[in-house]
This record gives sequence, structure tokens and C-alpha cells, in this order.
Amino acid sequence: MLEAVNWNRIEDEKDVEIWNRLTANFWLPERIPLSNDRQSWDNLTDRERLTTMHVFTGLTLLDTIQGTIGAVNLIPDSLTPHEEAVYTNIAFMEAFSGETELLTPSGWKRIDNITPTDTVCQYDPETGQMSFAAPTIVPSHFADEVYEIAANNGNARQIVSGGHRVYLEEKAKKNNSCNEWVGKFIEARDLLSVNLKSSHRRFRSTGFAADGPGMTAEDRLKVAIQADGSFSGSSPRHTGEKSGIIPVAFSFSKDRKIERLRALADEAGWELRVRESRPGDHRTHLSLRVPLEHAGTRDKKFNGWFSLDAVSAAWCRDFIEESAHWDAHSPEDSTHVVYTTTDEENSGFYVAAASLAGYRSRTTRRVDDRSETFSDSWVTNVTMTKSTVGAPSIQVRRVEPRQVYCVQVPTTALLTRNGESPVVSGNCVHAKSYSSIFSTLASTQQIDEAFAWSRANPYLQRKAELVVGNYLEQSDDPLTPFKRKAASTLLESFMFYSGFYWPLYLSSHAKLTNAADLIRLIIRDEAVHGYYIGYKFQRGQEVLTEAQREDLKAWVYDLLLELYDNEEQYTRELYTELGLNDDVEAFLRYNANKALMNLGYDPLFPPESTEFNPGVRTSLSPDANENHDFFSGSGSSYVIGKAEETDDSDWDF
Repeated sequence: MLEAVNWNRIEDEKDVEIWNRLTANFWLPERIPLSNDRQSWDNLTDRERLTTMHVFTGLTLLDTIQGTIGAVNLIPDSLTPHEEAVYTNIAFMEAFSGETELLTPSGWKRIDNITPTDTVCQYDPETGQMSFAAPTIVPSHFADEVYEIAANNGNARQIVSGGHRVYLEEKAKKNNSCNEWVGKFIEARDLLSVNLKSSHRRFRSTGFAADGPGMTAEDRLKVAIQADGSFSGSSPRHTGEKSGIIPVAFSFSKDRKIERLRALADEAGWELRVRESRPGDHRTHLSLRVPLEHAGTRDKKFNGWFSLDAVSAAWCRDFIEESAHWDAHSPEDSTHVVYTTTDEENSGFYVAAASLAGYRSRTTRRVDDRSETFSDSWVTNVTMTKSTVGAPSIQVRRVEPRQVYCVQVPTTALLTRNGESPVVSGNCVHAKSYSSIFSTLASTQQIDEAFAWSRANPYLQRKAELVVGNYLEQSDDPLTPFKRKAASTLLESFMFYSGFYWPLYLSSHAKLTNAADLIRLIIRDEAVHGYYIGYKFQRGQEVLTEAQREDLKAWVYDLLLELYDNEEQYTRELYTELGLNDDVEAFLRYNANKALMNLGYDPLFPPESTEFNPGVRTSLSPDANENHDFFSGSGSSYVIGKAEETDDSDWDF
């Protein structure tokens, strides 16, 4: 049975403190003007740019691990629902209700049924283009705070958790003559304080697919076959060893359809025969000889002929236009096309094609319960002059708690459907903060090369393997949950910092200062995570025996040393050519000690070996009065260090 988290009954006040801290610290990478760093980026040396790319791809990998594997696998070890809620927050699992559909190359699929083998349609807020990408699946969770964002008629409906990133467009200048719109992400709960009655705000219903060729005559004939053709009783007629044709029957009373079919058959080079009519039959009967390679599955499903990830915007526009000759109709001089079908899959394909064409659509279901011989139909109205839904038609209301689901895609925005119309919405943003830095500054080729480097770098892959192995360990050993927390704390408090050093160093030399601002926000988050998970690690040991605590302590130090040895190799590869390796290693030792103290253990490295560049220290803490070690505890392996209340200054990096 699913239960809401009751924040009025608290077992550990630290859960409340950290929850409040995490929510107060919330930020989005879009709020940092990274584009202001482009001039600075251009002035870096080739080696400095390469190091920057490698650093941020490495950070992206680690953050992806922590968001999609680490925090998620800590959830089952939670002792209270409040602890579970905090881990959910760390994983940034803001999400959609389960009935929300995502677009795949074969059609619409419920988000609670999406698998790692699927690809889903993403929207790029920078270009307006839609494409298909493999998603990172985010485990579902129960959300207390849920909102419905929708028009009264079911248009542009979203049901999402309170912190979910909703995509909203606003006019660049709030006047009726301005035609420039700017997209932004806003939390669902914050929409309650936004004036949605303004004509200067709107929600995006669609984007457009990539450029490419339009429909061929063969493609157009398949639209005709789907609408009016029949494979019934037809069997292949082989003209060679592996080739042949299959006849498709048509019967028309309208001359325009006959002429259209003849024109397309001539263009495609497919034979069209006129069949003899019975006496009194005023219809024209035709047989189209369809090559077997074009026959598809013969169930007349659009997704059996076409894959949505292989079509262009021009193809989709042609598809909508061609449908008006067959199952759809368009009033004269109208900007609308109305398509009706009794096949739900074909209806979904039609909506998808309209979306990829850049057209707004709305689909209603007409129930026909006259008898079992009658079928329901789906009626889709496509507006070819609109791609958005005006904000004044949208209402926001809080609805009942429920299980929610999400995925992550590179652009951080998805084409979704939950009701009668598609709508663009945000997704989870585990690793977007890091990747947004270099995606703003670097070329696609540079980004692709950097990610290829991250996949091939043995030291980066090794530290990822060491941590993931502990996250995924399945064992009845009572120490296993503690090992997961220890590995997570070492990741948050130690392993990230070899990457953090570089943007802080550049910032101390007045380079990429906005990127460093973002990194400081990330460090603030990681400090909270490391402190909290370390606290829970210490608190949980109260149930262990002395021998178990000693075994666990030895295991933690062994893991840290293994990670440190690997980290030395990793940093030498990154920084030796820049002359920074010695200082980075001192920075590593400083943070290794910090991680151990978060876990309640004594530091490993002497203080004199942890002195690093004062400029980096100052960049780390702009006020130069933060020792970056406020959360450290000391003492035995099981006595909690400093459990006093923190304040705002403690988290101000």
C-alpha cells in the first residue's frame, strides 16, 4: 500500500533540516548566463579547452551515476519515509503521472512502460527541433505534491509532481507587436503565481522534425491503401525467385479518388488495372499491383510502413496533405485537416506526424455502442497554422498524490501526451548542469569527442565501476547498506573534486567565471548530499556490533585508498601538461579527509599535505571565510560527529 510522507510526524529532525535545505537550494542551470563565457572560452589555449571538455564529461558521468544509480539504490535502505524523500530529492525525481505517453518511433507509449531499449521524442528548446534519443530511465516514486496543468477541453494536459520543470514561452517584449518568444522552464508549483491569463505567455504543443525529403509516390500510395485499399483475399504473385506483387483492391464512386490513384500509380510505376463491374454497380473497381517490398505487414498500420525517427518535417507535412485526399478532409481554403479512423494506432501515428510537421492537433474519441459490429472512432483536428496553446486557456490545480515516472534525454525536454493534445514538457536533469556548460561553449564535434574520451578513459571508467559495484551489490551481509552509503559519500565528497578543481582554478584567473558560478552551486548541493548521507551512515551504525564497526571502518579506508590511487592516475592525465598536478593532488587529499570526517572517521592525510592553491580556495568560497569543512565530524567509527543545526552561512559557497 502506498502512503504519503507525513512531515508532521518526524523521527529524525535531520531529515527535515536537509529537506528544507535541499528545497531552499533549488536552482536550474538555465539561470546561469553561460553564454557570457564564450569570449573567455575563445581565449583559452587548445589544451585548456580540451581539459575543460574532459573535466565536464567526467563530471557528467559521475553525476549520472549518482542520480540514476546511487541515490536510487539508497532508497530501499531508508529507515523512514522522510529519509526516502530526501534521497528522492537528491535523485531529482520530479516526474509525470503514469498515464502520460511519450512518442517512440513506432507510436505513443505510456511512460510507466518505457524501457532502456526504447527511444523517445525529445524537443530542443534552442532550435525547436524534435528528434529521437535513448532515455535514461528514472525509477518511479510516490509524489505528495501533484498538479494538473491543462485546458478545460483537455488540451495540452500535464499531470506532474510539484517540482517538475514545465516548459513555458513568453514574449521577449510584453507588447502585441513583438513576435519574438523566449522559452523557459518553471516548476509546476510556481505556475500558481504566474499570470497565465496574459496573451504574452503560451505553452508549446509541438516542434518540428529535421530537414529532409518529402513523401515519394510510393509513400503516398500507402496512405491511399490504408484508407481505401484492401488486401483481403489477396496472395502474393511471384514474378521471380524473391520478388513479386500483391494485388490491393479499391472501389470508388468519386472520380477525384480514381484520378488521384491513377496519377500516383503512374508516378510510382505500379500497375493499376480496372476490374469489370457487375450490372447496376456504378462504382469503379481497381486492382493496384503492389511490389512485395512495399506491402508491409498487410494490416494497414502506418507504423508497419513508416518509422517516425526516419521521417523529415517535409515528409510529415506531405503526409498530412496526402491524407486529405483519402481518410481526412480539409474544408476549402481551410487551415485545418480533420482525420477520422477506427484504428487507435493509426490515430496515434497521425498525431505524431502532425507534431513532427510542426502542427498543433487535438484528438477526441467517439464512442459507438450501437452494437458489437460498430467500432469507436478517433477524430483528429490538425491546425496547420499553430504550434502552441495560449496560456489563458490553461488552468493549474493541485490533485491527489500518486506514483510518478520520468526519463532523462539530452535536451531535457520531451514531447508528451496525456489527454487530447501533445505538449512539450521538461524532464529530470541529473547531469544537465555539467553538460550545459560545454554544450553552450563547444561544437557538436568537440562534445562527441569528449564523450568518446570518457568512455575510453580507463581511470574514469575504473572509479565509476568501483562505486557502481557497491551501489548494485546484492547481499544479505548487514554491512552492505552501509557500504552503499560510504561509497555514495566518497563520490559526493571526494571523487567529484578532481573535476571541480579546474573551473575553480580558471575562475581564480578570471576565466569561465559563469561556469564557475554554476560549479559552486553544484558544490553546495554535493556538500549537503555528502553531509547527510555520511550522517545517516554514522547514525545507522548504532545497531552494529563493535566487530562489525571495525570491519566496516577497515573496508572504508581500503576503498578510499583504492579510489585515491586511481584518482592520482586520472588527475595526472588531466593536469600534468598544465603544470597543476601537484596542487590538484593536495586538493584531492584535502577532500579525501573531508569525506572520511563526513563518515565519522579520522583524517588520513596530514594537514601539511592538503594545502592547495589559495586562489582556488578563494574561488571555492567567494567570501573567503568559509573553511569548506563545517560538516566534518570526528571520533570513532560509530559516534556521530557534529550533529548541530546548520545555518545559511554554512552552505554559502
